[in-house]
Amino acid sequence: MKKYLNPERDYTDLFLLFDSEEIKEDEIARDMNLELQTVRSIKKQWYDSEKDEMF
Repeated sequence: MKKYLNPERDYTDLFLLFDSEEIKEDEIARDMNLELQTVRSIKKQWYDSEKDEMF
Protein backbone atom coordinates (compact mmCIF):
# COMPACT_ATOMS: atom_id res chain seq x y z
CA MET A 1 0.00 0.00 0.00
CA LYS A 2 2.65 2.50 1.00
CA LYS A 3 4.37 2.21 -2.35
CA TYR A 4 1.42 4.03 -3.90
CA LEU A 5 1.40 6.95 -1.49
CA ASN A 6 3.50 10.05 -1.85
CA PRO A 7 4.50 11.12 1.67
CA GLU A 8 4.69 14.73 0.48
CA ARG A 9 1.02 14.74 -0.48
CA ASP A 10 -2.02 15.28 1.72
CA TYR A 11 -4.68 12.69 0.88
CA THR A 12 -7.31 14.07 3.27
CA ASP A 13 -9.34 15.44 0.36
CA LEU A 14 -9.33 11.97 -1.20
CA PHE A 15 -10.60 10.35 2.00
CA LEU A 16 -13.42 12.89 2.21
CA LEU A 17 -14.48 11.98 -1.31
CA PHE A 18 -14.96 8.36 -0.27
CA ASP A 19 -17.83 9.49 1.97
CA SER A 20 -19.66 10.80 -1.07
CA GLU A 21 -21.33 7.95 -2.91
CA GLU A 22 -21.96 10.00 -6.05
CA ILE A 23 -18.27 10.23 -6.86
CA LYS A 24 -16.83 7.24 -8.70
CA GLU A 25 -13.31 5.87 -8.25
CA ASP A 26 -12.35 6.56 -11.86
CA GLU A 27 -13.44 10.21 -11.51
CA ILE A 28 -11.36 10.59 -8.35
CA ALA A 29 -8.34 9.05 -10.07
CA ARG A 30 -8.67 11.33 -13.08
CA ASP A 31 -9.32 14.51 -11.08
CA MET A 32 -6.45 13.88 -8.66
CA ASN A 33 -4.08 12.57 -11.33
CA LEU A 34 -3.71 9.18 -9.64
CA GLU A 35 -3.81 5.64 -10.96
CA LEU A 36 -7.14 3.86 -10.42
CA GLN A 37 -5.32 1.08 -8.54
CA THR A 38 -3.89 3.70 -6.20
CA VAL A 39 -7.32 5.12 -5.47
CA ARG A 40 -8.71 1.65 -4.78
CA SER A 41 -5.82 0.82 -2.45
CA ILE A 42 -6.21 4.07 -0.53
CA LYS A 43 -9.97 3.55 -0.36
CA LYS A 44 -9.56 0.02 1.02
CA GLN A 45 -7.09 1.23 3.63
CA TRP A 46 -9.42 4.07 4.58
CA TYR A 47 -12.46 1.80 4.97
CA ASP A 48 -10.41 -0.70 6.98
CA SER A 49 -9.24 2.04 9.35
CA GLU A 50 -12.80 3.39 9.71
CA LYS A 51 -14.03 -0.12 10.54
CA ASP A 52 -11.29 -0.56 13.15
CA GLU A 53 -12.31 2.70 14.86
CA MET A 54 -15.93 1.56 15.13
CA PHE A 55 -15.10 -1.53 17.20
